[in-house]
Amino acid sequence: MLIRNKANSHIVIIFFLLGIGILSGFTCFSAEGTQFQTSFTIQRGAILINSNKNYFPSFYLLDTGVSIPILERKDEADKEEYQKYNNFILKDLDYSIPFIPNYQGKIILSDLSDISRKIGLPILGILPVYYPGFEVYMDFGKGKIIWQLISTQKRVKTKDIFCEKMFFSSESAMPQIPITLNNKIAVVANIDFARNEYIIFPMSFVNERSLIAGDSKFVHFCNKKIIQYFRLKTLRLGNQKFENLLSVSVPGEKEISLGISFWKQFALKMNYEEAEICFLKMNISNEKEWAGTGILLDYYNDQGWVIGVIENSSAWQNNLKGGETLIKINEWDIKSLNAAQITHLLNLPAGAEVVCVVKDLSNEIKSINLISQKIL
Repeated sequence: MLIRNKANSHIVIIFFLLGIGILSGFTCFSAEGTQFQTSFTIQRGAILINSNKNYFPSFYLLDTGVSIPILERKDEADKEEYQKYNNFILKDLDYSIPFIPNYQGKIILSDLSDISRKIGLPILGILPVYYPGFEVYMDFGKGKIIWQLISTQKRVKTKDIFCEKMFFSSESAMPQIPITLNNKIAVVANIDFARNEYIIFPMSFVNERSLIAGDSKFVHFCNKKIIQYFRLKTLRLGNQKFENLLSVSVPGEKEISLGISFWKQFALKMNYEEAEICFLKMNISNEKEWAGTGILLDYYNDQGWVIGVIENSSAWQNNLKGGETLIKINEWDIKSLNAAQITHLLNLPAGAEVVCVVKDLSNEIKSINLISQKIL
C-alpha cells in the first residue's frame, strides 16, 4: 500500500509539472523576461486596442504585418518632441505605450481620419503585432493579447496544440501559411488580423481554379468591378479540416488572405523569429451564429454607404446590388449613424425586420423591407 501511494504521488507530481510546462509554454509563456499584455475588441473586421485616454474613447488598430508603427499626426502634434519635425517619418525614436513593448526605430506619422471613419471609431495609430525579440500570444475567445520576450526554454507540446511554419514574401508585409482548398488546391494565404471578416481570394484565382460549384453569381459594383461572395466547401490547415466558411473574391487582389473570423477558432502563439505559428485547440472560441440582412458596408461617399451584397441573403433575394448606396435604415438617416451602429442594425437576430432606403445604380430611390436571416 505504501509503495502504491508513493507511485501515485510521483504520477501526480509528473502530471503537475507537465501541466506547468504546457501553461508556461503556450498559455502564459515562461516566467522569465518581460511580459506585456492588453485586451482587445473586434470592430468591422479590425482588432482594436483601447488607448486608455481619459478625455475621449479612442483606439489603436493592430496590424499583422512585419511593419513599423503608424501614429495619428494630429494626436501627436502637441508634443514638444514632435514639433521640430516637418516630415512624416521620425527616425531613431523610442516610442512607448504602457501596454506594449517599447519600439525603437522609425515611426510614421499620418492622417488616419479616413480609416477612423470607415471603422466608425477614432484611430490614434496602427501598431504592428510583431516586435523584434518578442513572441505573441492571441486568445480571441478571451480578447487578450500578450507580448513575451522569447525564451530559450523548450516547451512541451501536446495533442491539443499543432504548429505550422510561417512564410514571408517580398511582395507582402504579412506572414503566410500553407493551406489546402477543397481538399486538392494547395496555396499559401496571408495571416491577416486587421483587414476582414472573410477569406479573400483574387477573382482570377477563383475563376481559374473553379472553387465554386454550380453557376457563379456575381454582385456588380457601380465602378464596373465585380465582387463575389460564396461558401468555401473545405479548407485544411495541416491535418485540421474546416467547413462552412464564407469567402469573397475581389478583382485586383493578388494574394489569398485568411481574416479574423477564421482565426477566432483558435488561441494562437506566433514566433516571428523562428517563423512558427502554433494553434491551441484547448481555447477554441465558441462562434455565435451570424444573422443579418446580407448588406456589407464597402465605402462611404457624400450620399451614404456604398454596399456589397452576400449572395442568397435577404438583400440578394430582394434584388439589391453591390454598388448601390444605403441612405437610410428604418427612421435613421445614414449620415446620423456611425459605422458600428449601422453594422448592428444590418445584423440583427434572425427574424428581425429592417427597412432600408437605397439609391440604385440608375439613381432611383427605393425602400425595401429586409428580414434578417442566418448567414453563418
